[in-house]
Amino acid sequence: MSSYRDYMKLERNLSPQTVEAYLSDVKKLQSFLEEQGHGNPIEMEKQVLLDFLEKIHTDELASYSQARIISGIRSFFRYLVEEGLRKDDPSAWIEVPRLSRPLPDVLDYEEIDLLLNHIDLSTPSGHRDRAIIEVLYGSGLRVSELVNMRLEDVFADVS
Repeated sequence: MSSYRDYMKLERNLSPQTVEAYLSDVKKLQSFLEEQGHGNPIEMEKQVLLDFLEKIHTDELASYSQARIISGIRSFFRYLVEEGLRKDDPSAWIEVPRLSRPLPDVLDYEEIDLLLNHIDLSTPSGHRDRAIIEVLYGSGLRVSELVNMRLEDVFADVS
């Protein structure tokens, strides 16, 4: 398992949280295999993987949790194939559950107008704050995109 951890950190450059989540997913698979009396993932048949997927589905896990487990398992089998520990990838055909992404909450025109009218423009920070709000609202940028914006990212040609 430590070589898989190294693979995820060094070769795939995954975040520490993702590495831990994927390792947890593989442990879930290994626990299932032990409970069912099926050897290890290296020798596992495709039908056993189907049984595991059925189990996580019947455990009524949220679709996000199921998708993350499937992603972790797929990563693990790709690793086994790349390392020559398996000839085939039984997870290659697995489809990840469709995840709905809720639309972000946005302020309406009146709320933005109210916000802009409450900024104290008698101070330099007030002008800065108004510029920030107008850029966010006018461009649709995310806050993280605005925070990471550099002067070189701004095209000042207004002709």
